[in-house]
Amino acid sequence: MSVPDVEDERAYLGPLLDAGYQLRVREPGHRMVRTSELDVHVHVCTVGSDWERRHLLG
Repeated sequence: MSVPDVEDERAYLGPLLDAGYQLRVREPGHRMVRTSELDVHVHVCTVGSDWERRHLLG
């Protein structure tokens, strides 16, 4: 999932946590949330970032 600024967690993290996801990775330029059942995980990055390019085009 690409957001305007991954470092601004206030803009996106609350709804994900409310939906049942748990924050599992917090590193510069990248977050990862997953369900407690471990059946779904979502990577979050900044639109246009190197992380986004590497993982979408790789």
